[in-house]
Amino acid sequence: MLHPDVTFDDLDNFTGLAVITTAKSTVVDLIEQGQAQQAQAAFERFNTKFPASVFIGVTPIMVQHDIVAFARLHDYPLLALGDVWYQDPTDAFTQQVLQAIDAGTQLNFRDPTLFDAGERWLMPETQMTQLFEAADLTDALTNMASLAKRCDVTIDFKQPQLPHYQTPDGQSAPAYLAMLAQSGLTKRLGDPIPEAYQTRLAYELDVITKMGFADYFLVIWDVMNHAHEVGIITGPGRGSAAGSLVSYALAITEVDPIQYNLLFERFLNPNRANMPDIDLDIPDNRRNELINYVHDKYGANHMAQIVTFGTFGAKQALRDVARVLVSVSFKATSGATRFHLACM
Repeated sequence: MLHPDVTFDDLDNFTGLAVITTAKSTVVDLIEQGQAQQAQAAFERFNTKFPASVFIGVTPIMVQHDIVAFARLHDYPLLALGDVWYQDPTDAFTQQVLQAIDAGTQLNFRDPTLFDAGERWLMPETQMTQLFEAADLTDALTNMASLAKRCDVTIDFKQPQLPHYQTPDGQSAPAYLAMLAQSGLTKRLGDPIPEAYQTRLAYELDVITKMGFADYFLVIWDVMNHAHEVGIITGPGRGSAAGSLVSYALAITEVDPIQYNLLFERFLNPNRANMPDIDLDIPDNRRNELINYVHDKYGANHMAQIVTFGTFGAKQALRDVARVLVSVSFKATSGATRFHLACM
């Protein structure tokens, strides 16, 4: 299945891919619309690009017989897929409630089917096998096992992979960082720099260099410097990064850590090899400008936006669940209609 922002021509840059049609793929859409020839042409186009690596995905719960018939007719390989929405059968109720909260709709908790066990759970291998065998789709299981054996990808998540800043004139990252920090501190404090500040700056630069984070500071400085050049307002700094004199010298933060007795070790400690974490405060209406700047300068393959998973606190969970789980009834009394609303 192609993402809406990815075209078939974009796949020319890739090798070793397996193409699997799903319920919302182009091939399946064409089959369901009765356009078998167009579906065949689309499948063969993928098959030409990735020979012996194109499959028509099927699930054991909702077997689409027209899809299976199409695959059988043209001898296209089927692939066993699991339509998994939650871990256990009893999680179906929770999943429906969460969907209703997200959509702003309501569920009638007096409906007995609301608490039925669901089918889209993570079934054990034996049960999945039985379902596919009952649907006469054992070849889909065989193809899945074969494809799984062909997949051999190793990703090392243990070591941080920091970007490298392109310094001018081939300078090393630590040398360029030291130059920027010295210059920035001179602008803030004048010349000569007080001894206490000079000593602290040398110490921090030594720690940053030994821990291999010079490029990290240069990238953050570059982003903040661009923000200042184009008039984007930035925050004064928060969190442990405010304890770094180097951050203050580079105008990443606006807090003098020596004046306020802030500890650099809370931010970066040579005895604990933790990644530095600098939070930047950017106005919402100009946030995309900085994202685009980083994208254009460092490339799409060297940047990513991280995701935050929200969780429900006790009060929020009670409030949101009560809002979607309601039972409504009308009762006529003495010529008037009374409206009863019950929350679970």
